[in-house]
Amino acid sequence: MADHSGPATGTRALQALPPRQFAVSWIALAALAAVAWVVTIMLARDMGNGPGTMGLALLPFVGLWAVMMAAMMLPSVAPVAVLWTRLIGGSSAGIGRAARMGTFLGGYLLTWAAIGAVAFAALAGTGRLVSASPTAAKWLGVAIFIAAGGYQLTPWKDVCLRRCRSPVGALMYYAGYKGRGRDLRVGVHHGATCAGCCWGLMVVLVAVGVMNLAVMAALAVVVFAEKLWRYGKPFGVAVGVVLAVTGLLAIWFPWLLPGLHVSTMLFQSIQKLPAGLFAASACLGADPAMGVHPGVPLALVAAAPADRHACLKQRLGDVGGVVSGTAGDLGGNGADVGAVQAQPDAPDHLG
Repeated sequence: MADHSGPATGTRALQALPPRQFAVSWIALAALAAVAWVVTIMLARDMGNGPGTMGLALLPFVGLWAVMMAAMMLPSVAPVAVLWTRLIGGSSAGIGRAARMGTFLGGYLLTWAAIGAVAFAALAGTGRLVSASPTAAKWLGVAIFIAAGGYQLTPWKDVCLRRCRSPVGALMYYAGYKGRGRDLRVGVHHGATCAGCCWGLMVVLVAVGVMNLAVMAALAVVVFAEKLWRYGKPFGVAVGVVLAVTGLLAIWFPWLLPGLHVSTMLFQSIQKLPAGLFAASACLGADPAMGVHPGVPLALVAAAPADRHACLKQRLGDVGGVVSGTAGDLGGNGADVGAVQAQPDAPDHLG
């Protein structure tokens, strides 16, 4: 049977709580979020940012996604997590309360992990689209930004946001949950509520790259402000307008969509290729998608079209004095591509 305690009862209990008890739980959640941010930043430095799943299989990607969501979402979910374990959980203190909060957070992140599986499928598809049709990928990015901005203005967003902005109201709803697994069920349900509120923001990661740290940090600030700031609702509307405008600008400035940009994908692929598969940039300069810029390796290549291979084989003999670490043929010696860098006195294009 559901607990019929009303909002007034929950409010009185909330007012009776010592601020110190809230502080400890908030600090613990902030520490967990900080650890998740550190892990995310370390992974981003190793992996870089680019289109698609960046070569990750489903399970590693879902694990990465869960860590990212912990970093971005835990600060904003803290009020509900703290109040649930303190007011409804019934644990007196210490280990019991920590265990209940951990179960709640586990259910919350379980929901986001399930959404990560959906994100994996979407990113796998967009990675193929970037290769097959860069123009279509650009228009998909435009649509993603406009759809994300539009969702910010819808009543569905408002319904989910009201629950996220009212911890006591959420607790009164969850008070009817009974049974041994109720902490997990409450976490799963609240995660679904947050997903309904924030999916439009998270889908932007498809367009900008799932490991785009700057955008992740900006989205985390937006989510936090929407849920906890007194002006969160109008702020969310303003964010929606900015997203829609960004989508329109991306029509003319595709660099706003690094997660759906062919040059980003090419550069990410190049970084993982053995040096023996590289060749002179002069063989590639005619292709705008493979333009060579100062400061990047002069000899790019395994992705070169078949009709360039003769040129590559001819040029490989001429590259040795200009590019260090280049092998004598396309079979290569497997040297680290990081060693294939232009020498200071080398021309930007080989003649």
